[in-house]
Amino acid sequence: MEPGASVARVARAHGLNANVVFNWRRLYSDGKLVVEAPQAMKLLPVSVEEHEVVEPPPEEVVTPSYGSIHIELRGKVRISVEGHADPAAIRAVLEVLRG
Repeated sequence: MEPGASVARVARAHGLNANVVFNWRRLYSDGKLVVEAPQAMKLLPVSVEEHEVVEPPPEEVVTPSYGSIHIELRGKVRISVEGHADPAAIRAVLEVLRG
């Protein structure tokens, strides 16, 4: 709305399409962008301080193993494990079947 201001330049400076700014200007001129006093927002004071950013130590990354295991014991028993399986649980099952 400033004299001599370029809508295209203002839009570009704020990462907007010029049509959006033109639309907002029209709405403002028509009085459609007026906020009633009880609904008006209040600005709060803000201060910015520089702080040293301390990165936490990287956590150990555990990559889950997915897939399938098929075990056949001498033609008698076939075990299929799909997805993530606890190695201790598989070991316990195999020991019971072996005994």
